[in-house]
Amino acid sequence: MKPLSKALVLVASASLAIAASGSSWAQTSAADVVKAEDKAKERAKSASEAAKFKAEEQAMQKESTNMPSASQPVNKAAKAADPIPKATTKAQKEARFKAEEKAWQAESTSMPSSSPKVNKNAKAADPVPKATTKAQKEAEFKAEEKVLQKESK
Repeated sequence: MKPLSKALVLVASASLAIAASGSSWAQTSAADVVKAEDKAKERAKSASEAAKFKAEEQAMQKESTNMPSASQPVNKAAKAADPIPKATTKAQKEARFKAEEKAWQAESTSMPSSSPKVNKNAKAADPVPKATTKAQKEAEFKAEEKVLQKESK
Protein backbone atom coordinates (compact mmCIF):
# COMPACT_ATOMS: atom_id res chain seq x y z
CA MET A 1 0.00 0.00 0.00
CA LYS A 2 1.16 3.52 -0.74
CA PRO A 3 1.99 5.81 2.21
CA LEU A 4 -0.81 8.22 1.32
CA SER A 5 -3.46 5.51 1.22
CA LYS A 6 -2.17 4.04 4.54
CA ALA A 7 -2.58 7.44 6.15
CA LEU A 8 -6.08 7.77 4.74
CA VAL A 9 -7.05 4.33 6.04
CA LEU A 10 -5.76 5.24 9.54
CA VAL A 11 -7.62 8.57 9.52
CA ALA A 12 -10.75 6.89 8.25
CA SER A 13 -10.64 4.19 10.92
CA ALA A 14 -10.04 6.79 13.61
CA SER A 15 -12.93 8.87 12.29
CA LEU A 16 -15.20 5.86 12.29
CA ALA A 17 -14.28 5.08 15.89
CA ILE A 18 -15.10 8.65 16.90
CA ALA A 19 -18.29 8.53 14.84
CA ALA A 20 -19.33 5.42 16.69
CA SER A 21 -19.09 7.41 19.93
CA GLY A 22 -21.67 9.89 18.49
CA SER A 23 -19.58 13.05 18.12
CA SER A 24 -20.74 15.67 15.53
CA TRP A 25 -17.09 16.45 14.74
CA ALA A 26 -16.63 12.84 13.76
CA GLN A 27 -19.48 13.02 11.27
CA THR A 28 -18.00 16.01 9.43
CA SER A 29 -14.48 14.65 9.49
CA ALA A 30 -15.66 11.29 8.14
CA ALA A 31 -17.23 13.14 5.22
CA ASP A 32 -13.96 14.99 4.78
CA VAL A 33 -12.09 11.69 4.74
CA VAL A 34 -14.39 10.38 2.00
CA LYS A 35 -13.84 13.57 0.02
CA ALA A 36 -10.09 13.27 0.51
CA GLU A 37 -10.19 9.67 -0.68
CA ASP A 38 -12.13 10.73 -3.79
CA LYS A 39 -9.63 13.48 -4.50
CA ALA A 40 -6.74 11.04 -4.07
CA LYS A 41 -8.39 8.64 -6.54
CA GLU A 42 -8.87 11.49 -9.02
CA ARG A 43 -5.23 12.52 -8.66
CA ALA A 44 -4.08 8.94 -9.18
CA LYS A 45 -6.32 8.65 -12.24
CA SER A 46 -5.08 11.93 -13.73
CA ALA A 47 -1.47 10.91 -12.96
CA SER A 48 -1.98 7.63 -14.83
CA GLU A 49 -3.60 9.51 -17.72
CA ALA A 50 -0.68 11.93 -17.75
CA ALA A 51 1.79 9.06 -17.81
CA LYS A 52 -0.14 7.41 -20.66
CA PHE A 53 -0.19 10.70 -22.59
CA LYS A 54 3.54 11.18 -22.02
CA ALA A 55 4.30 7.70 -23.35
CA GLU A 56 2.12 8.23 -26.44
CA GLU A 57 3.67 11.65 -27.03
CA GLN A 58 7.20 10.23 -26.89
CA ALA A 59 6.27 7.46 -29.32
CA MET A 60 4.73 9.94 -31.75
CA GLN A 61 7.74 12.24 -31.49
CA LYS A 62 10.05 9.34 -32.36
CA GLU A 63 7.90 8.47 -35.37
CA SER A 64 7.68 12.05 -36.61
CA THR A 65 11.38 12.79 -36.39
CA ASN A 66 12.61 10.00 -38.65
CA MET A 67 13.38 12.57 -41.32
CA PRO A 68 15.90 15.37 -40.87
CA SER A 69 14.27 18.50 -39.53
CA ALA A 70 16.42 20.92 -41.50
CA SER A 71 17.33 21.11 -45.15
CA GLN A 72 20.88 21.06 -46.42
CA PRO A 73 22.68 24.39 -46.12
CA VAL A 74 22.88 26.40 -49.33
CA ASN A 75 26.30 26.86 -50.87
CA LYS A 76 26.13 30.53 -51.85
CA ALA A 77 29.58 30.46 -53.44
CA ALA A 78 28.48 27.95 -56.11
CA LYS A 79 27.27 29.28 -59.46
CA ALA A 80 23.68 28.79 -60.52
CA ALA A 81 22.90 25.74 -62.64
CA ASP A 82 21.29 27.87 -65.38
CA PRO A 83 22.75 31.36 -64.94
CA ILE A 84 21.09 34.31 -66.64
CA PRO A 85 23.75 36.62 -68.04
CA LYS A 86 23.77 39.99 -66.39
CA ALA A 87 22.46 42.79 -68.59
CA THR A 88 24.74 45.79 -68.54
CA THR A 89 23.35 47.99 -71.31
CA LYS A 90 19.85 49.32 -71.82
CA ALA A 91 19.42 47.26 -75.01
CA GLN A 92 20.41 44.08 -73.18
CA LYS A 93 17.98 44.85 -70.36
CA GLU A 94 15.15 45.45 -72.84
CA ALA A 95 15.96 42.24 -74.72
CA ARG A 96 16.04 40.23 -71.48
CA PHE A 97 12.76 41.79 -70.33
CA LYS A 98 11.08 40.94 -73.66
CA ALA A 99 12.33 37.35 -73.46
CA GLU A 100 11.09 36.97 -69.89
CA GLU A 101 7.76 38.58 -70.73
CA LYS A 102 7.29 36.23 -73.69
CA ALA A 103 8.09 33.24 -71.50
CA TRP A 104 5.64 34.36 -68.79
CA GLN A 105 2.92 34.98 -71.37
CA ALA A 106 3.46 31.54 -72.90
CA GLU A 107 3.17 29.93 -69.46
CA SER A 108 0.12 31.92 -68.38
CA THR A 109 -2.13 31.32 -71.38
CA SER A 110 -4.05 28.09 -71.75
CA MET A 111 -3.88 28.29 -75.54
CA PRO A 112 -0.91 26.85 -77.36
CA SER A 113 1.81 29.40 -77.84
CA SER A 114 1.90 28.67 -81.57
CA SER A 115 -1.75 29.57 -82.26
CA PRO A 116 -2.37 31.67 -85.39
CA LYS A 117 -2.68 35.43 -85.00
CA VAL A 118 -6.02 37.11 -85.57
CA ASN A 119 -6.42 39.02 -88.83
CA LYS A 120 -8.27 42.15 -87.70
CA ASN A 121 -8.64 43.47 -91.25
CA ALA A 122 -10.77 40.54 -92.44
CA LYS A 123 -14.56 41.03 -92.51
CA ALA A 124 -16.68 39.15 -90.04
CA ALA A 125 -18.33 35.99 -91.32
CA ASP A 126 -21.77 37.26 -90.26
CA PRO A 127 -21.56 41.08 -90.31
CA VAL A 128 -24.29 43.19 -88.71
CA PRO A 129 -25.62 45.69 -91.29
CA LYS A 130 -24.74 49.27 -90.35
CA ALA A 131 -26.69 52.35 -91.21
CA THR A 132 -24.56 54.54 -93.44
CA THR A 133 -26.84 57.44 -94.36
CA LYS A 134 -28.67 59.88 -92.11
CA ALA A 135 -32.07 58.55 -93.23
CA GLN A 136 -31.09 54.96 -92.43
CA LYS A 137 -29.84 56.00 -88.97
CA GLU A 138 -33.11 57.84 -88.22
CA ALA A 139 -35.19 54.87 -89.40
CA GLU A 140 -33.18 52.49 -87.18
CA PHE A 141 -33.55 54.81 -84.20
CA LYS A 142 -37.35 55.11 -84.70
CA ALA A 143 -37.74 51.34 -85.08
CA GLU A 144 -35.76 50.71 -81.91
CA GLU A 145 -37.76 53.36 -80.05
CA LYS A 146 -41.05 51.72 -81.08
CA VAL A 147 -39.84 48.33 -79.84
CA LEU A 148 -38.80 49.85 -76.51
CA GLN A 149 -42.14 51.68 -76.16
CA LYS A 150 -44.06 48.43 -76.76
CA GLU A 151 -41.93 46.54 -74.23
CA SER A 152 -42.42 49.19 -71.54
CA LYS A 153 -46.27 49.03 -71.72
